[in-house]
Amino acid sequence: MKLVTNSKYFVPVSMLFIVVLCILTRLPQMLSPEWIVDGDECVMGLMAKHMNEGKSLPVFFYGQSYGFSLIETCFISAFYFVCGMTDYAVKLPMLILWILGIGFFYKTLLQLSTKNKWLPFIITLIFVLSPSWAVWSLKARGGYLTAFCFSSILMYVLFHDDYKHPRLNYFLVGLLLVLIYHSQPLWLPGLLPLLAYKVYHKKTSIKFFSVLLGMVPAMLLFTLLKQFSSSHWQPTVFTFNSHTIFNIANIPSLLFDHFHGFYYLIFVYPAPIANKIFAILFIALIVLLMVAAIRYLFYKFSEHSLFIVAVLSVACTLGYCIFLDSHAPRYLLPITGFALFAFFIYADKYISNKISMPIATALIVTGFISMFSFRNYTFYPATRKQAISCVNYLKQHDIKYVFSNDGLLQWQIMFYSGETIICRESSMEDRYPEYIKKVNDAFLHDRQHVAVIDNTSDLKSVAPDKVISINGIYIVLQPSDQVIKDMEFKF
Repeated sequence: MKLVTNSKYFVPVSMLFIVVLCILTRLPQMLSPEWIVDGDECVMGLMAKHMNEGKSLPVFFYGQSYGFSLIETCFISAFYFVCGMTDYAVKLPMLILWILGIGFFYKTLLQLSTKNKWLPFIITLIFVLSPSWAVWSLKARGGYLTAFCFSSILMYVLFHDDYKHPRLNYFLVGLLLVLIYHSQPLWLPGLLPLLAYKVYHKKTSIKFFSVLLGMVPAMLLFTLLKQFSSSHWQPTVFTFNSHTIFNIANIPSLLFDHFHGFYYLIFVYPAPIANKIFAILFIALIVLLMVAAIRYLFYKFSEHSLFIVAVLSVACTLGYCIFLDSHAPRYLLPITGFALFAFFIYADKYISNKISMPIATALIVTGFISMFSFRNYTFYPATRKQAISCVNYLKQHDIKYVFSNDGLLQWQIMFYSGETIICRESSMEDRYPEYIKKVNDAFLHDRQHVAVIDNTSDLKSVAPDKVISINGIYIVLQPSDQVIKDMEFKF
């Protein structure tokens, strides 16, 4: 084993294996008949289309002055020239970003490894096979994968102590912190304890001021960019009210739903048995790490300080769950990486392979099995068959403007029609307000090209003699004023 790991070929071969595994384990989703981009991904797809057309340079997710999306949008835009405006062109660039993040995570562990190089490789395999990232490793959601990738790079830079110019090293850390904050700040609670550990370890003032020096230009740039960005879309994520006790009690359930991976937004679906076992094992691992960290607080603290700080990163990530406004498992996406980082430190320095390898093996086996279950993963609001059938029907009847009672289906209709069909939802607020104006104008002046779509039975009860059902989506062509009023579309 030592001969293999000491070989100069081990790291490049293992890295290649990790990349291949990242791709192969996502094939069940990519080859699934349920393969579809959701409403938020369609927003990203349309942002990339607008960029290619020269209409805009979307720095942030539409309607927001946060959710730094430019990198993801540029990747998608480039893929459009190869794949056209397809769901593959939206999702494959995200897989590339995720693989980059996984690669830097692996390199970070290699830098810290005191045993042979198999341990970083095995811990990284667990990450690749984690159901919590099965869907999100392919999801264009305006900043999540950017934040993940930059966080992995930041950790690599932070724990790379061989730089000839450490000031430049920490200057880069400062830049990355600001980029992560504007992409998806959920990663910061876990990163800050690790940053504090490194900054205060040696030469405090040099590192601290280098980080600040890196943050300043990035902060100034984003302050300028926000002046040209819309900020009318401000969904509630955190709340500070009397639900705190309930949220604390809900953390185990939130962790379980997150780690089995079968959820969408606030909707949680029945998960296969392998996914459930993985979730239980991973939660047990987190509990084990926390118990060990508490013990080391009172036993040779200085010798175990990095491990304690790594577990603190996990605790800080769990900490913001207390203030979540809803049961949304996606907000725990950062925890897998921080927990596996802590597990690596624990396995590398304090426990034998006889303990760590059975834990890792159980996670790898259940994770590998769970990857195949995502071929059957589907989510609200529309299946691929429904969305494509609806778009084809609307095109056949020369419909160019649509009222939709669902804000996510709205974007799917526009994306899969290549924006030849413009759609608005019932509210007067939209991430891209121009769509509301276009649909309203068409309804007032060119109604023959207008329709209403509905993925519930409301439209069927409002206009039973005019409604048409296409694979479970209800459609009314050339709707009357009364239909629009009854469906509660706001003007």
